[in-house]
Amino acid sequence: MKHPVFSCRTLGITGAAAAFALSLWLLSAAKEIAPDPPAAQTAGQTPGYYATLVDHQIVIYLNGRAEPVLITEIDARTLPDADRELLENGIQLENAADVNRLLEDYSG
Repeated sequence: MKHPVFSCRTLGITGAAAAFALSLWLLSAAKEIAPDPPAAQTAGQTPGYYATLVDHQIVIYLNGRAEPVLITEIDARTLPDADRELLENGIQLENAADVNRLLEDYSG
């Protein structure tokens, strides 16, 4: 007989994996539809993405865009204070790989 806690944990892990896969797809789609970045961005002077908090959730934006490319289900209230403070100030990320590493670190 399965324990309800095991089923919830399995569901949580499966949901996190699905959310991560979706984030990868959204980030790659956003890169495909985004216009060519200014020369400063291609020279590596300005990162392409930034992560911040909105309503206790980690949200990813493309620099220079008002609409987020990804709103995660990661509840920042579960993160250490230092990580929450970094996110509140905004974390600059150079590329989609950096975004994925950040999401992996914060998703458990």
